[in-house]
Amino acid sequence: HSENKTTFLVLHKEGGIDDLICAYENKNSKINYLNLNRRFIKIIYDKFLKNKLHDYDYNYFDKNIIENKKKYNDYLQKVIIYLKKFKKFNGFINFNIFYYAEVELQKVCKKQNLKFFTIHKESVHPPIYIKHLEWIYKNTANDFYGNKIFVYNASEKNLLIKSKVCKPNQVTVVGMPRLSHSFKIKDFDKLNNKYKNNLIIYQSQERYLPYFNNKNFKKPSHRLFDFSLPFSLKETEFKCLEMLKKISNQNKINLTIKTRIGQNQRKFKNIYRGLNIVSGGSGHKLLEKNQIVVAFNSTIIFEALAAGKIVFTPNFDEDYKKNSEYFFDYFGSTFLDRNVKSFEKSINNVIDDNYSDHLYKNDKKIKLVLKKYLFNNDNGAGNRLVEELEKYA
Repeated sequence: HSENKTTFLVLHKEGGIDDLICAYENKNSKINYLNLNRRFIKIIYDKFLKNKLHDYDYNYFDKNIIENKKKYNDYLQKVIIYLKKFKKFNGFINFNIFYYAEVELQKVCKKQNLKFFTIHKESVHPPIYIKHLEWIYKNTANDFYGNKIFVYNASEKNLLIKSKVCKPNQVTVVGMPRLSHSFKIKDFDKLNNKYKNNLIIYQSQERYLPYFNNKNFKKPSHRLFDFSLPFSLKETEFKCLEMLKKISNQNKINLTIKTRIGQNQRKFKNIYRGLNIVSGGSGHKLLEKNQIVVAFNSTIIFEALAAGKIVFTPNFDEDYKKNSEYFFDYFGSTFLDRNVKSFEKSINNVIDDNYSDHLYKNDKKIKLVLKKYLFNNDNGAGNRLVEELEKYA
């Protein structure tokens, strides 16, 4: 921690901080990284613009908002000048270019000759969302005023450039470093282990656009802008749970459900009294003790595939073909059962070991999926991120 080392203040955010920690595992750095609770910046922001702006929703033309942005910017400037006297540092790192309280900080860093980097962790979207995120990025979202953005995949890079959020030379694809957690699980957790019949179901979550009815722009006429979807994953989830309860009663599986914080757990307990329910916390930790994973249109699926799990992505939407753009494409690396009967048959086959070579056969497909969405089929994303950051040491 020598005083003449390059120092970056990291605005703490779970997931993002994991990427940085995983990237530097077993590596030395010429850079000091100091953790700064982003709540401090949020407290200052609230004094000037509380409840006025949102992530991806920064462009308002109201005189009052414009004036308060300027006041906030001026005040931040004073804070940074004072902070520089107190501690020598070279810049900031955050984890999403659209975090509303941190946009003015990007501008202040430019004025103060400080670096501002974003390890942009919201980079993974199904096709139809990419199409409509382009409108949000172009219109309601802020531009990037920092130096460099590191993204998980080429699709997000192209989207940022096409939307003119940043210049092509400001964005680099490094991949998702924290996927190394999953690769470790795979190494220690081969198929013949004691968790073979442990099954975890990750609660479904409908995907919506990060949109806030910004009155300064005429929104496109698409149902996603009205927070509406042409299907319900919850129905599929409950049908799956009912069926898994039956298999569990036959002592074929040990069943766990991972719910999101604030969810009503009674509805799950009503289906199945002995159900092991885990609420909140990191999803990938639970991959360690479960060999079979059931999940719905979620990024945990990529983590489970990298961890060498057998993954089910049941989808009972009758118009699945028509609605396929709302879903990720797993290139056939998961079991995509289209009804309960097929789902039950596939699960029983896996339990009875009729699919023991399933993962071996799927290795190429899994690598394809991990490359497309997380650019980390080689477990090299951490090295790529470190290489980029250390250029600034």
